[in-house]
Amino acid sequence: LYTAYAKGQESPLMPLAIQYGDYAHWQRNWLQGAVLDEQLAYWEKQLAGLPMVHALPLDHVRPAVQSFSGELYTSRLDKDCIEALTTQCKAQGATLFMGLHAAFSVLLSRYSNEQDIVIGTPVANREQAEVAGLIGFFVNTLVLRSDLSGKPSFQSLLE
Repeated sequence: LYTAYAKGQESPLMPLAIQYGDYAHWQRNWLQGAVLDEQLAYWEKQLAGLPMVHALPLDHVRPAVQSFSGELYTSRLDKDCIEALTTQCKAQGATLFMGLHAAFSVLLSRYSNEQDIVIGTPVANREQAEVAGLIGFFVNTLVLRSDLSGKPSFQSLLE
């Protein structure tokens, strides 16, 4: 692509049927009026009473001004563990992501002694086949909320 650009030649790629601006225009037109009201009502209900901060034990006092500086911790699960979790997830009609989210929610609940666990995860909003080839940042953060009150079993939480 760079060679074609540098030589002033046409791009060798097929032109896209739609551009990112088309997608943004479609989404802006779709998300208004009754659809917007319905979406807002849904999320307001889902996020009602959302905890403002977790009660995880910290290794340092929480600073007065958030800095976003932190560390990276890398951990790997062994093949047998992943295969066992994948099998359990499939038996429940769940994905491996759902199983890992459930396990992480249980871990956070145990460490924080809380029952309302809220985790944000990025999702790549490319549900329509027409936008698969577009260049653009489609990522939104989705709030995943787990209710661990009543100490549900792992399988119940996964369901």
